[in-house]
Amino acid sequence: MSHALPREWFGASIRNDGLKREKARMRLGSIAAYLLVVAVPVAALLFYILQGVQVIRAGYEIDQFRREHQALQAERDQLVVELASLQNLDVVAELAVRDLGMVLLTPEQVVTVRVPETREENAAGHVQGGKETKRAQRGLSVRLRTIIEAL
Repeated sequence: MSHALPREWFGASIRNDGLKREKARMRLGSIAAYLLVVAVPVAALLFYILQGVQVIRAGYEIDQFRREHQALQAERDQLVVELASLQNLDVVAELAVRDLGMVLLTPEQVVTVRVPETREENAAGHVQGGKETKRAQRGLSVRLRTIIEAL
């Protein structure tokens, strides 16, 4: 055991057996530097991974929208074909007879109604032709009864 000071100064030997060296404390600056060194690469790695995940998710959404677009285009094409077939009056008449149970009209069942083209003509028809208007109404009611009886 070595002595730091001569014995003569104290009169007895100095023993340092029970003493322990104090541990060095980390200072706040060194902790911040350590965290900075670790946190910056971890943050960059997380950013890179999140960007990749977002790109993959966007790719899936694009594929879903493409499939949806194709389905809508197919439906549109089908509706265009259906519209073209329904614009043909022969097809409409056939569907009405076959699916809806309608029947073709005979000439006796057809009623023609004259609609005045202008407001003045309508007012003039009521004022001038009182007898004609009543006669037309009677004829119309007779024709309507004929249609109803035929059904």
